[in-house]
Formats: sequence, C-alpha cells, structure tokens
Amino acid sequence: NEIQAHLPIPCFIFKVDQVLISISPKDFSFIAEDNFSDIFNLFSQHQVKINVMQNSAISFSVSVDNDERKLPELIKTLQKQYRVLYNDNLELITIRYYDQATMDRVTIDKLVLLEVKSRYTVQLVVKPLAVS
Repeated sequence: NEIQAHLPIPCFIFKVDQVLISISPKDFSFIAEDNFSDIFNLFSQHQVKINVMQNSAISFSVSVDNDERKLPELIKTLQKQYRVLYNDNLELITIRYYDQATMDRVTIDKLVLLEVKSRYTVQLVVKPLAVS
C-alpha cells in the first residue's frame, strides 16, 4: 500500500481500566439523531468523557474511563430508556501510523471487542485473555 510505505514509526497510547458500553433502543429500532442527542446529553450531565465511539444502525458503543462514582449512575439513567450492555477491565489501545503487523503485535493474548480505523489511526478496545 502506497500510504503505508511512507508512514512514520507507529506511536502508541495505552489506556487501562476502560469500560465498553453498548447502547441500543429497547424496541430494537434504529439509533437516530434524537437518540444521539439524548445519549450525549446524559454523558455530559454525568461528566463522563467518551474516549472512542462507534455507531451502527441499531447500537452505539463507547469506551470510557472506569469512574466508580459516575458510571453506575450514568448506566442506571441510560437503562431507563435504552438497552445497555457493558464490559469492564478493558484496555484502549490507540496506534497512530499503524499497520497490520503492529496491530497483530499489540493484540497478542487479547480479544478485540471494538475497532475503529481511520487512514492513519486505529483504536482498539481489548480484553486480556486468560493465559494458562
């Protein structure tokens, strides 16, 4: 790939103690602009910063820092209107100037739960696998 041939050396950011929250309408309808507005307002009201986000037609997933004071209330509030699933004890890996080999290296013994790619940056929310 011509772009990858000229990329600088990869740079990494590792954020531990992440929580992946997946939000979807209780009636399994599509996530629309009014849902996003409501969801972002709730995150703002509870002062929870989103580190990475991904949306599909029927769900919206975010990775946030695990704040034991703020998150339980946010999740409880979200559950009034939405179906909410979450995983904790995760890690967010951001790689600037990534390639597949670099991604493979940092995900050894990890399960990738969420992946967001752009031209030069990839963000991976991963769960460590139990090593026997």
